[in-house]
Amino acid sequence: MKILFFGGRCDFSKKAYNHLTAKGHDVKSEWAAKRGQKVSQAALEWEGDLIISFLNYTILPKEILEKAPAINFHPGPPEHPGSGCMSWGLYEGQKIYGVTVHEVNEKVDAGKILKVRRFDISDCESREQLEHRAKTELLTLFYEHTEYTKWPREARKISEIDEMAEIDSDERYTEVLSRIRAFHTEKHPVHIMIGDKRFEYVPESD
Repeated sequence: MKILFFGGRCDFSKKAYNHLTAKGHDVKSEWAAKRGQKVSQAALEWEGDLIISFLNYTILPKEILEKAPAINFHPGPPEHPGSGCMSWGLYEGQKIYGVTVHEVNEKVDAGKILKVRRFDISDCESREQLEHRAKTELLTLFYEHTEYTKWPREARKISEIDEMAEIDSDERYTEVLSRIRAFHTEKHPVHIMIGDKRFEYVPESD
């Protein structure tokens, strides 16, 4: 998959980027060190499948968002969109905080929410403490959400289930037990064919 990755210049963003490349994706990166930074010409010319923003200072312009679906990893819960989410969370005395992944549109932190990860911050005494914990949790959310960006295999067919439910006469005992455990149901029993006769597995009664 071809991904355009926007990240802040920090270890957490670098780990997120490395995770994508380790998965074998073709990743073009844009790194922002401060707010208000503009996207590069290379990003404007990029073509691909997915745009990811992670702890990113750059507001993605319409020209970028028209290129591919985009998601953002926000270091705050839905109740605190935009800037200063951690400060507002502490100021309002939140005991349970959260981080969010959401779709991106032209309005900042306003796209459809995909997932929220909640965690306890009752022991956080400062913004610095909360920042480290929130970014750690955000990276975990990133790993979970990007474990697969596409199905790793084609969908299995019902014919494959039917095939596994029919046991060969020379099948290993351990294989038979595995198939009974995984594929046997009362309506669709595991069975063996001997000639034109069908013999179905019947569990022992309690």
